[in-house]
Amino acid sequence: MPAGTVLTSKVHRNANITIILTGYATVVDEQGNEKEVFAPDVFVTPAGTQRVLYIHTDSEWVTVHHCEEKEVAKIENMLVCNTMHEYKTLLLGEIS
Repeated sequence: MPAGTVLTSKVHRNANITIILTGYATVVDEQGNEKEVFAPDVFVTPAGTQRVLYIHTDSEWVTVHHCEEKEVAKIENMLVCNTMHEYKTLLLGEIS
């Protein structure tokens, strides 16, 4: 992610491991809490988390998920929701 980028993450359906390989960013959660994160760092991202990131310096992040599927579109559908509303609908069992 290039320095100066602002982005909103997708909503992860399951907890996953996040690794910050390079860079420095400010992360804002759903409640407006800000946290500065610096490489190297490793942490668990809980299911249902959506964040806004401001990338201060060029950054590389890796998110680790368990998945045996090979087709990218199917993998993305299995692992993330596009909105918090979609995630909450998933929790209610209205989508799979």
